[in-house]
Amino acid sequence: MSITTSSGCSDWVAGSGGLIPVSGIILCGSDPLKSGTVHFEPVENSEEARPASGPIIADGRFQLTTDGSPGAFRGRYRVIVNPAKGQEDDRMKSKAGIVCVLGDTGQTVIVSVKGRNDFKIRLAGPDGPRDGDTGE
Repeated sequence: MSITTSSGCSDWVAGSGGLIPVSGIILCGSDPLKSGTVHFEPVENSEEARPASGPIIADGRFQLTTDGSPGAFRGRYRVIVNPAKGQEDDRMKSKAGIVCVLGDTGQTVIVSVKGRNDFKIRLAGPDGPRDGDTGE
């Protein structure tokens, strides 16, 4: 499992209430997850720390919202991927036959004011590591 980000400096300034646009893609192997929900749970306690989430669409992409507003606050988050409503299986299989596990990915990401905050999250298999720590 791994997370890669497109990072770099930008002149973007956090919007209303300090929310920062956050997007990304969820992959099983090289295949995008076709549905579900991604949750970013704050790892650190702070005044701004609030969970953010967003639906995963057919191409694996997502955009987060916090309390109904687009974006997430800066900070470190644990990444959790839940299956779509009505889907009971917590595993999916890629076209190449790779089995990936949904739920707590064990991965963390850092949402920062500087950078694109566009995350690529690769799900692990049933025997894969669950403690990755990358992002920014």
